Parts: sequence; structure tokens; C-alpha cells
Amino acid sequence: MVEWYLFLPQVRLSAGDITERARHAEASGFDGIAFIDHLEAPGLPGESIWEAMAIATWVAAKTERLRIGHLVLCDAFRHPAVLAKQAVTLSDASEGRFDLGLGSGSWPAEFTRFDVGQQDPVARVRQLDRHLALIRQYWGDQVGEATEEAGEEITPEELLPLLEAEATAEPADRQILDAYSPVPTALEPALRLPVLHTHATVAHHAADLADASSSPDLSTGPLQPLTCEPMEEV
Repeated sequence: MVEWYLFLPQVRLSAGDITERARHAEASGFDGIAFIDHLEAPGLPGESIWEAMAIATWVAAKTERLRIGHLVLCDAFRHPAVLAKQAVTLSDASEGRFDLGLGSGSWPAEFTRFDVGQQDPVARVRQLDRHLALIRQYWGDQVGEATEEAGEEITPEELLPLLEAEATAEPADRQILDAYSPVPTALEPALRLPVLHTHATVAHHAADLADASSSPDLSTGPLQPLTCEPMEEV
């Protein structure tokens, strides 16, 4: 089923303006709204930009049906334990309307300016892999529960292969990823975890660890201008 989201970068807009646009999107039949996640506006460092999770929380409180998400949150900006807790909190507060979209980062210039993340794109993808696995563990996937009961700590490197194997198993053999829901809250519908990918490596792991993936098409080029032909009189 196709879902239509309004992509609304929270740049050069007041919180009130964003709320107004979100409500219009909801009234117009959009399924959801998606924000961006940057510490400064890409290419516009002098412009204002609201923090991604805070503006998502505000809009969720001001709407009733609209799903709320991002294209996408930057993995480098938040510890996975903090993000896992934020996601479950916002999903519960919005009655299951939050989509946790996560990516490895697309604007290395702000990593340098704010001293966060890594410049090496390969290192960022590997970190995203580890953090996706940890978020699943923090949410209470049975891998984490089993190792906890045994008194053992499981590292991201040990957890990732288990999750990958589980993702390809037959449904009857699945024990680790039972429902993709943030246990123990058991939200309905389950909190969805999309991942933005721009190359095959991230796409592969998104298939194993996420519920959906999104790949931007950067080769479209400028759209042709729309023209309106005068209607003929009947």
C-alpha cells in the first residue's frame, strides 16, 4: 500500500508555521509528515533549524492521525540507548504514530564543525550496523533477554550475525525477532524502523535489521514546468 508523506524540512519556519502545515497535511489526507535531522541547515549555516526529535514531538502533540517521522535521523547525533528510549516514549505518547527513521549521516561538514560522528563513510555505516543491533537489543528482542538471563553480555559484533541469521529463517524457526515491537510496551501498531540507504551495503543490512528502507533518487534532474491548458467550453 502506498503511503503519502509531506516532506517538510524544519528550516526557516517557526514552530507555529510547521504545526499549521502539518494540520493542513492531515486534513488533506496525507498519511504522515517527515522532517530532517541536522545541527545546521545543509548549505545554509546561517538559517534557523529546529532539533529533529523535539519538533517531531511537538507536531505529534498537535495532530491526531498523521504519522510522524524523519528522512532520516542521523545515527551519530544520539547514543543508541537514548534514541531507543526516545523512540518508545514518542511512539507511546502519539499512540503508535512515530516512525523511527535512521541513517549513517549525509553532511560530513557538520560532523567536523560540531565534533560529532566520523568523516569516514565506511566507519559510519559500520557504526550504524552496530547501533541498529543495539536498538533491537534495548527494545527487548529475545537475543538480549536470553543473554541477560544467562548472565552474559552480548556485544554488537556478536549480536549482528544472530539477527542476520534470524532474518533469513523460516517463520516457524524465528525466536529472536518475534514482532519488531519495542518490548515491553507492546505498542499497536508496532513502532516501525525504516533505514535510509544510498548504497548496497546499507541496503543489505537494512533488509536484515529494519522494517523498511528508503533510497533517494538523485538522478532525476529538474522537473519540467507544469502548464495549464485552457479548458474548452462545452
